[in-house]
Amino acid sequence: MTQVRLIYDAVGSLNIDHSRLEAIQAAGGRVEAFLPLNPLRRRWSVHLRNHRKLIVVDGTRGFTGGMNVGDEYSGRARRKGATHYQDTHIDIRGPAVADLEMTFIEDWAFSTGEVLDVHPPPQREMNGTSIVSLVPSGPDQEFNPNEMVYFAGIASARQRVLLTCPYFVPHGSILQALVSAALRGVDVRVMVPEKCDVMIVGPAARASFPFLLRGGVRIFEYRSSMLHAKTMVVDGLWAVVGSANVDFRSFRLNFELGTLVYDPQLARSLENCFVADQASSQEVSLEALSRKSYAERLWEQTARLLSPVL
Repeated sequence: MTQVRLIYDAVGSLNIDHSRLEAIQAAGGRVEAFLPLNPLRRRWSVHLRNHRKLIVVDGTRGFTGGMNVGDEYSGRARRKGATHYQDTHIDIRGPAVADLEMTFIEDWAFSTGEVLDVHPPPQREMNGTSIVSLVPSGPDQEFNPNEMVYFAGIASARQRVLLTCPYFVPHGSILQALVSAALRGVDVRVMVPEKCDVMIVGPAARASFPFLLRGGVRIFEYRSSMLHAKTMVVDGLWAVVGSANVDFRSFRLNFELGTLVYDPQLARSLENCFVADQASSQEVSLEALSRKSYAERLWEQTARLLSPVL
């Protein structure tokens, strides 16, 4: 019989239909909430959330990226008035699947105390051309690997950086790295949603736009749907596809998962997606920002002050 195990985040899935979880359990599956909101539990938390999205099938195939499990991500949302999400996910074969499985095993052990058996690492695909590294990160680590990958990618770029992020509230080193790259002639472009599904995040993101634009960074607001992809492509050679946003929560409070891939073919594909989405976006200009009212600018700066707890 196929073994099915599901971990869902207790806060991120607060409105989950529990009858569906019960159906999985009734069929023989195992379901576990990550850090339930229950102070009587040995481990519980409000702020430390599991934001990872991953599936491992038979230890030989894995899927990960920015997509949650929901109709909104299929383009066929059944709920009236539901928002459609534009996202990016990748299909992984070969030895890297073992690292993806180990990430799930560690999360399962953290949530249940049970240590699962590990499948032998799959053999490398005969036609495989990618060098793949899984990048898990979380508040249990002194240095955040996903933040370091973003910083290193931006700081080392020689030609171009294409960054897509739905909740883009950069701080400190990332903000400086973006401007530094643009000032030394790198084509730096950032794509964010025009209308963010988290009300306060949009204004918090826009508070940093004047600084970035003055430094030569180009910013595009995607209009067609709710942009939810978290990707970065560097010099058309390598890319990151993951769950981490460029914000304080992803780099300090959430358990996240990124996939670092060196593969010019994949990088070109993601660049083509960026360019296609750019056609459905509005480029932000300093002139447009200068027309904002004092109240709008005050709200954006206030939202940015609150960004660490978003």
